Amino acid sequence: MENFNLEKLMKMIFKIDYGFALLMAFALAFTSLAGCGSSEGGPYYSTTGKITMDGQPLSNATVNFEPAQSGEGAPARGAIGFTDDEGNYNMVVRDTRGCPVGEFIVTVSTFADADGDGDGDGDGDGDGEGDGDGDGDGEGGGNAETVPSAYRGDKSKLRASVTSDGDNVFNFDLKSDGS
Repeated sequence: MENFNLEKLMKMIFKIDYGFALLMAFALAFTSLAGCGSSEGGPYYSTTGKITMDGQPLSNATVNFEPAQSGEGAPARGAIGFTDDEGNYNMVVRDTRGCPVGEFIVTVSTFADADGDGDGDGDGDGDGEGDGDGDGDGEGGGNAETVPSAYRGDKSKLRASVTSDGDNVFNFDLKSDGS
């Protein structure tokens, strides 16, 4: 029987293939960078506007610019904005102000449930069961939808074309009857 050799065991355990380690470090660095730059849809250009309904400012609305097409040459992502008391909005992508170049379907919505989880029940658990404010009294919370379906979702009739050399100001006067 051979004598136990701690030094030999340690060399076997901690033997490093430096070529493989270098390859893995490069792969890790490369995948960390994936998602930056053009694959994120940038650069972004200032995109603003005003939303009104029947000529009056539409406050507390969410404005979404969703790519009208997918594939080669289409924007990789859309942008989101929120109207102020005067109906003005500025589009952002994550924490960057602006919008990528491209053709967009514009959607507008005033719906917001009381807890912000988007399920409409106000209790914060995301299950869609509740009265809207989470206190068990049967009274709803949040903001009701006031925008007609003609301006919401992928069937919205609103469009915007963001360019790299334009003003990119898009004002929309919605009609309460959806016309």
